[in-house]
Amino acid sequence: MKPWMKWTLTVLIGAVLVHVAVTWALPRVIMDVAMTRIGGEVGTNQFSHAARASHEFKAVVRPSPDLNYSICVLDVGGGPVRIEAPVSTPYTSISVFAANTDNVFAKNDKDAAADGTVSVIVARKGTEIADARADVVYLPGDKGLALVRRVITSDAQNAKLNAMRENSICAPLGS
Repeated sequence: MKPWMKWTLTVLIGAVLVHVAVTWALPRVIMDVAMTRIGGEVGTNQFSHAARASHEFKAVVRPSPDLNYSICVLDVGGGPVRIEAPVSTPYTSISVFAANTDNVFAKNDKDAAADGTVSVIVARKGTEIADARADVVYLPGDKGLALVRRVITSDAQNAKLNAMRENSICAPLGS
């Protein structure tokens, strides 16, 4: 093999390895920064209720001023975490993301329980959960993030949503 071919092959292999490493690491770094910022406000396993989005305030990436956001940084290393969110009209959704940004669960008000809540238990993969009252979501690691979104139809409704979301729960399962 000619020297220039060896050099080209070495550069190509190096570029592929760098690409794979960056592609693997970047989502984890981005999510870690987001969880540190959000978790630094209130800690883990409890909701942080973001102010209404505006051009001056953006608690989440690309926020909509027509949505009300509640965010819970999850740490299931010490055991499962229970999430309960009362639903509101016209739309409420809950999403759970793993530490690598994978969306591992999503549910909206159309699938809520008869009592008008969305209930989820989040645990580390391999944990036994026997709670028929909630959906069970397994994270591949200890960390994750839950995001509740509610549509805001007016300023008056936003005030009601703010009161309602105070009844949302993100806490260790035993508490």
